[in-house]
Amino acid sequence: MNNLAGMLGLEFFAKDMLVWSGTIVIAVLITWGVGKTPLAKILLR
Repeated sequence: MNNLAGMLGLEFFAKDMLVWSGTIVIAVLITWGVGKTPLAKILLR
C-alpha cells in the first residue's frame, strides 16, 4: 500500500488515509474470503 501511495505521488495525510483504508479493505476481503472456504471451520473457531 505504501508503494502504491508513493507511485501516485501522495504525501502526508492523503498517503496515510490510503494506506489505512487500503489495509482495512484488504483485511476484510481476506477474512471474508477465508470464511467462504472449507478451511473456515478450522481457522475461525
